[in-house]
Amino acid sequence: MRIPKRGKQYSINEGYECQWEPAIKEYVKSRKQLEKPYGARYIGSMVADVHRVIKYGGIFLYPATKSAPNGKLRVLYECFPMVSPVKMQPAGVDFLSARVKGVPRKES
Repeated sequence: MRIPKRGKQYSINEGYECQWEPAIKEYVKSRKQLEKPYGARYIGSMVADVHRVIKYGGIFLYPATKSAPNGKLRVLYECFPMVSPVKMQPAGVDFLSARVKGVPRKES
């Protein structure tokens, strides 16, 4: 299975738009204003959202917010399960594995 070069969907929780950094707001806005705009599809489960992106192409975003400046993805059961499927994709889409490897350990 390969991620199509260009999908038709983006996945992000737009309920937090007011807390995004300006660059994220501008990027999402730019995807909506293309000649063939992206449509929003957000399930709320990273595994399901990323699976859809792998199958149909598109963009998955889970940016930091003012209330969660380090993000809120759970490494063990959201990020780690997605590393292998995303890592097997063509060059340029292995951003997830790079970010997961760079997650600092939290001391209890």
